[in-house]
Amino acid sequence: MKNTFLDNTSLIKYSKETHECEPIQNIEDISFVSEDKSIHWLNTYGTNYTKEFKQIIHHTYLDDFLLKLISDENHPNKVLELDNVIFVAIKVLKTETDNFNT
Repeated sequence: MKNTFLDNTSLIKYSKETHECEPIQNIEDISFVSEDKSIHWLNTYGTNYTKEFKQIIHHTYLDDFLLKLISDENHPNKVLELDNVIFVAIKVLKTETDNFNT
C-alpha cells in the first residue's frame, strides 16, 4: 500500500452546530472559505509533502512563510497565529493499532 499525501490528509470542518471530516480527493478542491463561519482544519500526517504543501499554500493564498515552518525539523512542534490562520504542527507517533507491544 502506497502512502501518499491524499491518503494521509483530510479536511475537518466544524462549528457549534455541526462537524464533518472529508477525505481529500484533489488538492485543487481544498478551500478554507466558509459562508457559515465554520472552522476549517487541514489535517495531515507527515511533513515530507513539500510539493503538495506548496500547491495548497498557493492555491488558497496562504502565506509562503508556512513552507518554512513546515520544513523546520529543528523545531517540529509549533503554534503560530498568522492573520486569519492558526498554524499548528505537532510531532506525533501514528500507529496502525492501539497496541504498542511488539
